[in-house]
Amino acid sequence: MSIYRLSGCSGQEGLLCDAVRKEPFCVLLFDEVEKAHQGFFDLLLQILGEGRMTDGTGKLVNFCSTIILMTSNIGVDVLQRSSVNLVGNSKSEKIEQLQDQLDREVQKFFRAELYNRIDKVVIFKPLDELGIRRVVDREMAKLYDREGIKYRKMQLTIDDEVYTYMSQVGYDENYGARYLQRSMREELIIPLSRTLNLYESDEQLIVKVGMNTDGISIVAQEDPLGFELLLEELEVANYANHASNLRRSINNLRESHLYNWLQSELEMIESKDSGTDASGSPWKDASKSRKYHDYYQCKEKHESLTDTIISYEEDLSLAYLGFKSYQPKINEKIEQWTFDFFDYKLKLISTLRPQFNKVYFAIYGGEPSEITRFYAEFFKSLDFSLEAHTVWFREKFYTEDILHEVEGENGEVYNRRGPREAYIKMPVNNWKKDFRPEHKNDLLYGVEFVVTGPCVLLALSNETGMQSWTFGDHDERLYLINVEKSQQETPKLIHRSETYKRQKSMRRVLMNKEMEPYIQGKSGKSKEPLGKWLEEKVMDNFIVEVEKAIE
Repeated sequence: MSIYRLSGCSGQEGLLCDAVRKEPFCVLLFDEVEKAHQGFFDLLLQILGEGRMTDGTGKLVNFCSTIILMTSNIGVDVLQRSSVNLVGNSKSEKIEQLQDQLDREVQKFFRAELYNRIDKVVIFKPLDELGIRRVVDREMAKLYDREGIKYRKMQLTIDDEVYTYMSQVGYDENYGARYLQRSMREELIIPLSRTLNLYESDEQLIVKVGMNTDGISIVAQEDPLGFELLLEELEVANYANHASNLRRSINNLRESHLYNWLQSELEMIESKDSGTDASGSPWKDASKSRKYHDYYQCKEKHESLTDTIISYEEDLSLAYLGFKSYQPKINEKIEQWTFDFFDYKLKLISTLRPQFNKVYFAIYGGEPSEITRFYAEFFKSLDFSLEAHTVWFREKFYTEDILHEVEGENGEVYNRRGPREAYIKMPVNNWKKDFRPEHKNDLLYGVEFVVTGPCVLLALSNETGMQSWTFGDHDERLYLINVEKSQQETPKLIHRSETYKRQKSMRRVLMNKEMEPYIQGKSGKSKEPLGKWLEEKVMDNFIVEVEKAIE
């Protein structure tokens, strides 16, 4: 019945025929062939003689590309008696005599027609010291690779004398190298397991295996640096989780509508280029070429950041599992990656939504020189560019009657005389000099900025509101801050104090004797310098608004 399972019968395919049909270029191994039924040798004779075989379904299976190997213990008794019966002076002569004897044993076992179809008989020599040592090395490697040792928090060291000892006691002439596994289990593995079970599974251990007069000696102790190693392991786990979160963040950005918009713009430009002749190519338009360059840079930056954070995540994961050494400098690289990722998001938003890259920032109120210079320096510290002009109140100019165009209820436009109600504006060319009026009676009541920079509108969107600045003990000045995405007309009546008293102050600032502004808390005590406080506040708002813009 076993023969039929190989060749098949009753219209069914055999296991052997089916395997060779699927993989004709293969190595076929029959182990301990001397134990096979005689019917198997008839089947083997057909395969070796014709190079093919017909299975139970009548299909022909080709064995011409198959390498067939057979192993056997034929003549093993001759091998055991070889040291007694062999004569000769040299080792090579004894091996040659042994090979002849074993070859005769093989001829006795196989029928002549089957033996003649065997290409070569290979005699396996007895293991020498070098061969036994290689087997010991392999078994020791398997020991190190066991889950209970590989994933346990310990440093296991096995001296070379233990390897030599196992090579000696682990080999038996009758049982060969198989006896080594039994010897290792009894002499090393079981005693090592008992020693490890004396400690908790999460304790960091140092285990040394050596030799003494009684045989193998196993010494285990708690690692004095175990607590530090535990902290390091927690640090690696935290940073690995952090890297995973960052990798998910940039993958989510790839799925966002903003990135899909970027890809659509790139595809549109490329399709226009492929669908037009040289004269109509979009590359001849400098603005379109620049736009494509910016878009493509964003795409390349995204791919580069993705590859980088994936490599960091892999390194930390391997370090946590113990497959790689932990390099603390990778934490600094991850922190730098987070800054690069934020810069990339700014680049992506500012490229696709250029309207976010300009803001009209106005400061209104009496004597605004100090607050104006503070904001000018603050904008420069954020690498924003700015232009500005001062707003002056001249009573004669403001109240002068002029003709105004007025639209009636029916849509008709007519002229009506009335006061100008406008202010005089002068450009600011030098921030180091004091603001000087055109006439001595002109009063400064505001400065209007045009601030440009990547996503500057998102950064400054929360600055709109009233601020109270106190100079000395009693000199309180109120300033109105307006932040707009488009240019607006200067509000009327900014020279009247009633304009500022109608709103509640969102921020109170105290100027010290050195004319340095400090943010004032609710209790009335100064907290910290305004510049540092405002930078943190703006950056927090900046991050929130950038994420909203991406979503």
